[in-house]
Amino acid sequence: MHMSVSKNSTPPPPKWGPVDLSQPIGTILPPGPYNATIAEVKVLDGEEALRMIVTFEVVADEGEIVSPEPVWLTLAALPETKAHTQVREGRRNLLKLTQAADVKDGMTDPNEIAEALVCKKLRVKVTRSGSGVNKTNRVVAFERAA
Repeated sequence: MHMSVSKNSTPPPPKWGPVDLSQPIGTILPPGPYNATIAEVKVLDGEEALRMIVTFEVVADEGEIVSPEPVWLTLAALPETKAHTQVREGRRNLLKLTQAADVKDGMTDPNEIAEALVCKKLRVKVTRSGSGVNKTNRVVAFERAA
C-alpha cells in the first residue's frame, strides 16, 4: 500500500532554535602565551599517513574557553606522498608536546600517546591568522605549565 505525504506540511522547527549571526563568533585571542588544556586527541590512521589531531582549550581573560585551530601532526607517511615531507616536523612537534605535557617517555603506540595527552595542562603560544570572519587562532609552540 502506498502512503502519500502532503507536500504542504512544514518541517518542525529545529530544536536548537534560530541562529543569531549578528553576534560575534567567539573570542579571537591576542597573540601570546596561554595556559591550556589538551581537550581531545584523535589518531587518524589513513591510507597515506598516520596523523594525530590535537585540540586545545585556552581560558581567555574573561573566563571564556577558546579552542584554537586543532594542531595536525603527521607521524608516518608513504614515501611518495606530500605528507611524507611533514613527518619530521610532526614527530618533532609531538616530542615537544609530550615533554611540555609531562607525558612519560617510552610510549610508541599512537593511541596510548593520545590517551596520555588528554586533559594534560601546559602553556601554549598562540598566533592569529586570517582576517575578518576567517580570523583564527593557531597554536605554534608548547611549553610546560609553570
